[in-house]
Amino acid sequence: MSDKGKAVKNLIFSSSGMYVETFFAMIMSIIIARTLGPETYGVYALLIWISALGIKITNGGVTTAIVKFISECRVKSPEYISSTIDYLRKIQLIKLCLVFVLFFLVFYVAQGVYLKDISLTLFALLMLAIALRSTYMFYVSYSKGFENFKAIAVISSIGSFIYLLIIVLTAVFFSSLTAFVFVYVLSGLIYLIISKYFTLKWCKHHGQQKLISNKLSKRIKNHVSIVLLNTLLIFLITKESELLFLKYYAEPDDLGYFKVAYMIGFAIALLLPGLFDAILLPLMSGSIAKSKQVAASRFISSIKYILLLAVPASIYFSASAKDIILLLYGESYQPAVVPFQMIVFACCIYSIGSVATSYLLSVDKQTIILRITILGTIVKLVLDYYLIKNYSLVGASIAFSLSLFFMFIVTMIVAIKSLKVRLPIIHIIKVIMATIFSFFIMNLIPTQSFEILNLFFTATLFLFSYIIFSLMLRCWGKEEINYIRQSMNTTKYVF
Repeated sequence: MSDKGKAVKNLIFSSSGMYVETFFAMIMSIIIARTLGPETYGVYALLIWISALGIKITNGGVTTAIVKFISECRVKSPEYISSTIDYLRKIQLIKLCLVFVLFFLVFYVAQGVYLKDISLTLFALLMLAIALRSTYMFYVSYSKGFENFKAIAVISSIGSFIYLLIIVLTAVFFSSLTAFVFVYVLSGLIYLIISKYFTLKWCKHHGQQKLISNKLSKRIKNHVSIVLLNTLLIFLITKESELLFLKYYAEPDDLGYFKVAYMIGFAIALLLPGLFDAILLPLMSGSIAKSKQVAASRFISSIKYILLLAVPASIYFSASAKDIILLLYGESYQPAVVPFQMIVFACCIYSIGSVATSYLLSVDKQTIILRITILGTIVKLVLDYYLIKNYSLVGASIAFSLSLFFMFIVTMIVAIKSLKVRLPIIHIIKVIMATIFSFFIMNLIPTQSFEILNLFFTATLFLFSYIIFSLMLRCWGKEEINYIRQSMNTTKYVF
């Protein structure tokens, strides 16, 4: 297989693993939310968020360092692979110990007021989950360093299926908060066993090994420090920091409603670009290698293509929010409808900014991205505090949406100024018009008694109407059609 074919195959395997995991996570969240109810599910969501934060601190910089430095050692100095892995494992263990100490101190201080409904047993289980899942992700990064993305797809598929099966059994026979947290810990162990098995089986290195050099260890420390900061900031922007403020300023149910709205909105935005997301970064990098003019042309073409997906998706899912929430989560989660409308709209529009981010990464503008992220984090935390304190659940949804819009606008402005291009205003207007016409056609259908029928008929009519109107308005140019062909053709490399 050619280098290009191998690269695309790796990207597809990596993306498919992420999509499979997201799909299964969506199903599991529905089962858990329906079983526990809004109030208890809100507590569960906060616990999972705390666990995710602990994992980010533990693995921040470490997992990317494994990929970067193993890949580098494989080419330049394979004798340092083992010592590099051991060195990064030690850094991870030190950070994990610090997380344990820090989190237990916070728990001790906050248990009386802020975390009064979280027992010591639950918190201890959470710490165990952090340890297991951090190690599992270490092995996944190990596979990435050896460019074995097939292992990642296999790990995600097998692990997610087993996890889902256990969730179903727990919902039927136990259905308590402690039971689901225990299953979360157990899933970490399952992922760890599977990832360790396939990683060590498929990612082997041979030859005489040497101790890590001082120069390499300094580079690793520097990388871990910088990436850890950036990772934590991005986590605070994109991963439900609103739950912390809702826990203190809002009703217990509001955490569950927000988690439901966020989960669906984020999943839709993640799956929206499809395989195009897998080829976007190499696409921009290849354009930069040719010339800035080619990069500018490809940038505008990519914007046009994602606009054709994001704009109609944002309108359709916002309009169908009530049917989606009632179908997936039931009547008890109806207050999540308005938050979902705002969040899914913001997430879909934010996905357009992936083009700008890919361009900035292609031209090594990581420092600019870090500055934008720092600014975005400050804006989001200020919005969270003020809006949630005064408007509870709706305030949380507005804060989350505004922070995404802020990040989207700033990133796009920086990329546009760097490339010295103009947005395709005429194209944007055409796409909006096609979406509005399709929206009106969709609403001609009488409301059905069952949500699933509503969604089926409205989605079918909206999709066909949008295709017709977008073709009539000539929204689809040669570049956009080529993107579809390119995204579809890349799947052959998987097989």
